[in-house]
Amino acid sequence: MMASRICYEEAAEESNTLNRIEIGNIITIKYYKNRRYSEMNGTVTKIDFLKKKIQIDKELNVNIEDIVNISIL
Repeated sequence: MMASRICYEEAAEESNTLNRIEIGNIITIKYYKNRRYSEMNGTVTKIDFLKKKIQIDKELNVNIEDIVNISIL
């Protein structure tokens, strides 16, 4: 039971961070894409909550559902 509580708390924290992100923020993002995990630092250039995507440095589009970890620098 403890593992689910930890997962829930981590998910809540990630959601809180995601809600604070704005265009222009410099972030570190870890995400799952093409069957592997990748990590990138960059500037948020677009956020589309309807399409559930974040664009970083006008070159990388990440599905919000694929984000493993995100932090504002």
